[in-house]
Amino acid sequence: MSESADTRDVIEAASADVRFADLVDVAGLQAMMTSFHKVTGIANAIIDLDGVVIAHAGWQDLCMNFHRVNADTRRRCIESDTSLAASMTRGSHFAAYRCLNGLVDTASPIVVGGRHLANVFTGQFFVEPPDIEFFRRQARQFGFDEAAYLEAVARVPVISQQRVE
Repeated sequence: MSESADTRDVIEAASADVRFADLVDVAGLQAMMTSFHKVTGIANAIIDLDGVVIAHAGWQDLCMNFHRVNADTRRRCIESDTSLAASMTRGSHFAAYRCLNGLVDTASPIVVGGRHLANVFTGQFFVEPPDIEFFRRQARQFGFDEAAYLEAVARVPVISQQRVE
């Protein structure tokens, strides 16, 4: 798909610090991400290169209520996100990664006017049934309510590697 002359003009006129959110209708993008989640059942996000979440939908309770609220597991989330995003800066067009907390995430770059401005993340799923003992140990290690944590693990979808790719 080619860019319109207007889009190219905006990119060329923008300074080096142009942000992806400045170029899109964020509310419209959020609606699209929500629709994508409803159709696929897969959590998603668009995150700029500074780590700012532009839009997201369907994030798993396991991540939002456990991993992202505990300081130690949140550091693991950030390390995992950073590693996956780094794949995009090395020119990859798609990357998949098993995060340090045990879920799978994928990313693809968003390039506008030849500039990598953000990434589309999908994820927070498993590609095979989860290792319940891994998550049981993790619940104990980080002080999570084990029953609630394992219930959240059970709600995470298992998606075949082929479908992910």
